[in-house]
Amino acid sequence: MRYMVNSQTLDVHGREVVLTNLLKPIWPEKDITKYDLIKYFLDMSPYILPHLKNRPLVITRFPEGVHKEGFYQKDIKKAGNSPSWLKTITIPTKNKERERQVIDYLVVDHPATLVWLGNLAAVELHPWLSSVESLDYPDFGVFDLDPMPQADFYQVKTLAFSIKKILNQLEITGYPKLTGSSGLQIFVPFYPKYTYQEIREFIHKVCLQVLDHHADIATIERKVNQRPSHKVYLDYLQNAKGKTISAIYGPRANKGAHVSVPVNWEELANIETSRQYDVLSVGARMKNTGDVFKTILENKQKLNFC
Repeated sequence: MRYMVNSQTLDVHGREVVLTNLLKPIWPEKDITKYDLIKYFLDMSPYILPHLKNRPLVITRFPEGVHKEGFYQKDIKKAGNSPSWLKTITIPTKNKERERQVIDYLVVDHPATLVWLGNLAAVELHPWLSSVESLDYPDFGVFDLDPMPQADFYQVKTLAFSIKKILNQLEITGYPKLTGSSGLQIFVPFYPKYTYQEIREFIHKVCLQVLDHHADIATIERKVNQRPSHKVYLDYLQNAKGKTISAIYGPRANKGAHVSVPVNWEELANIETSRQYDVLSVGARMKNTGDVFKTILENKQKLNFC
């Protein structure tokens, strides 16, 4: 990477980013500082940027570290001290009182933007499933497998391979990603010509088929307090405009500094936890495997209904 440090200013491909409090602990239990987070974003930018390209982004910031309370931020203009080169998109929306408002979302298009986010202690990145060119038409559908407290990762994998089998029967390819927390997501790339409702209905129908075969370990109950604690929640509702998903190769705000990492199906069979990689170890994996999710940026598919 072509950059150089000048006191607390970093030049990233011609864009200057002012850095502050670099020794601030972000993951204190692993002695990982804000400097390390910024370095992670910079080192991983060739892999992270293609998956954030042209997507509205929401961030979760932890200025005092992940051991303290963080906050969710949609409107990047409220972050303050924004450099002039930041790319944003203004999207009309409605607040909880159903009043019309606009939100200026960040669009990450340059390594310097990731460095700037690192300086904000934006540990978690949450992109939309659609791009700025087609906000109403996502180019991904996502199965979000979220285990309840007494469910284990073996159950998650069982359901993931059940989803894979159904998709294969429909001649559709899904791609698994460890969340870096406790669950798994399966990304399904589509041509951006289907509405969020169409994608959500498709994901829902597949989930219902999985539920028919695995009612003992799966649930689609929306209310958290009514979900059995030993089951895995099949979340299809994230497939909606304005909803977000954890970023590919994005860090997570847990004490282990784990990362949401794509894997292939062969690997998944032997993985025992969603927390397989952290910000210190994922770089070695990338040198060996490269981006196993590179294909999803190109392999768009038609929606074949169940």
